[in-house]
Amino acid sequence: MKYSLAMLCTCYAYEDNYAKCVMYEKYAVSRPDGGRFIAHAAATDDCSESPEPNLYRACGYMNTYVEDGAMHKISLDCRFSDRSEMRWRDDLYSDWTALYSFIKSGLDPKAIPAESYKRLCDKGYVHNDRVMVTALIPKDGNDCREALKRVITENVTMSDDIKAFSADMDRQAYERSEKYYPEHIKPIVKLYSTGILSDGTFLPYLIEEMVERGMLKPLNDIQKKSVFTVIAYKR
Repeated sequence: MKYSLAMLCTCYAYEDNYAKCVMYEKYAVSRPDGGRFIAHAAATDDCSESPEPNLYRACGYMNTYVEDGAMHKISLDCRFSDRSEMRWRDDLYSDWTALYSFIKSGLDPKAIPAESYKRLCDKGYVHNDRVMVTALIPKDGNDCREALKRVITENVTMSDDIKAFSADMDRQAYERSEKYYPEHIKPIVKLYSTGILSDGTFLPYLIEEMVERGMLKPLNDIQKKSVFTVIAYKR
């Protein structure tokens, strides 16, 4: 739970996250298949590739919503999870609807197809008929997505020093990058240079420091499968 709370803090504690979402929606494109995103590609060559693994690589926040708003999931993959391949394509909507049905049934494995239950077990979301992901039930039937956000915004206060440090990090990131892009792309560069400390790619650095300080204990193999995964659902 502590690992997952650290993830929620990086996602929701920074006030500039709302501004970043507004910027993203301005430039995101609705696709024919129903997706809405900004497509981009990175160019490199053999000279810039390192044979050493990137210990700080992360597949950023992955959100899943049940259509009627009855459940919301947020997850993230990095080296501290046992999902080292970080395959966001394997984060299936059907997994979370199956898990939600399993929870709603009172943890009855027969409530969902056998193959769905096996997949939940294989992925570590369920172990010995127990739900292993961190779960939250919103009070008074509130919106599940907002309930996750309020866990942080109602309990965490960001210091002025961290706010100033965050703003300076964003400024430096933009100044390093914008000179390499044409004018019409610079708004996207600004978007990707906003809220660096609140981005999921910052989490491995944070977790590494917290483990070294003894603020977090190393995870066992079972915990690594479900870590950095939080769901909020209505009864």
